[in-house]
Amino acid sequence: MLSKRIHLAAAVLACALLTANGRQPSTVVNGLQMSVSHDGAALGSDKALRFAVKFDNTLSQKMTFAPGTTYSCGQEGSKTDRIRVTLTEASGAPHRHLAFLGSGPPYQGLWACGGRIDFFEVTLNPGEFITLPLDLTKYLDLSNSKQYAQAHFPAGTYTLQIELSGPEIRYDDGRPAPPGVWVGTVTSNILRIHFDKEFAAAVSDLPK
Repeated sequence: MLSKRIHLAAAVLACALLTANGRQPSTVVNGLQMSVSHDGAALGSDKALRFAVKFDNTLSQKMTFAPGTTYSCGQEGSKTDRIRVTLTEASGAPHRHLAFLGSGPPYQGLWACGGRIDFFEVTLNPGEFITLPLDLTKYLDLSNSKQYAQAHFPAGTYTLQIELSGPEIRYDDGRPAPPGVWVGTVTSNILRIHFDKEFAAAVSDLPK
């Protein structure tokens, strides 16, 4: 069972053209390395908002981690919905931990989760890697729905960084966690992104 306090910002229609350049290397935490890049194979009008996340097991032993869910609080999950996104303005003002919204509006389960969560588990053998999709449109409400009180993010250049924390995987039915579960908090490299219009998102962790 998970619970999260979320400060919501409804979207204005944001047509964002992103260009990713200028990288900062990712680090390795307890054997897991996570890096993010633009998905060059993406198609469609929102292809600039689609990314690929690569996970590398640098250990000499097997590891298991959960970057997403298959089912979460009454709705279909995503393979990367446990990843948190941070956008930082050119001024240095961070917008930390943009919340995964899923498809909408309307959006479900934004305030708290008291239901079942089924983790999407990945097991990597030594030296193996996996690449999974991350769709930034699932973190931004681009519908101009005014479903929530508006808080605007200005147009301009931002940096994007993603983060994954790995507490032990817990099963509702009492099964023990699988061996080799990764524990820690790993952050990715940094991409520079330009939004040509203002936009908005749901922020789960406001800057202090």
